Amino acid sequence: MTSMIEKVARAMCITEGGDPDCVLTDPNLAHVVDTGHKPLWTNFIVSAKAAIQAMAEPTEAMVKAGDCASFNAHSPSRATFEAMLQAALEEGRESADEIERLILLCSKRMLDAAELQGEIEQLRKQYQECIHDLQDWGAYASPFFQEKHDFHGCIAQHEANLKEPGDE
Repeated sequence: MTSMIEKVARAMCITEGGDPDCVLTDPNLAHVVDTGHKPLWTNFIVSAKAAIQAMAEPTEAMVKAGDCASFNAHSPSRATFEAMLQAALEEGRESADEIERLILLCSKRMLDAAELQGEIEQLRKQYQECIHDLQDWGAYASPFFQEKHDFHGCIAQHEANLKEPGDE
């Protein structure tokens, strides 16, 4: 019967692209892996023990899954264990799914921001054209009406509105 430590170590070895039953004898690899005529999976025993130890305290989702499974199974211990591990794996997937969802949302918002920035620039150009039109039309007003309605102050205010925050 294979121990849980060996199962986890073998899975880690495979995940890293190795053949768990491969025995390395090349002395040039001694600084990377144990080449003492042992299967490659044995180099993952310490990591496997750490991974199993990390699961010693179940999450709330694992406990709930275990509780549910223990009432609905012919072999409650096995069902509880499997349900708790499945819940742990799903928690990781949910986190990855949530990260992917947030990345997509961020990308969409960046595109939206770029579109809005383009619209803002277009509106700024149109506003600048309106200011020029006001200046052209205002030139037809007599100096009395220009002064009475603070024409130059009005134009200055509109030009100030066009400045970016922080521009002097």
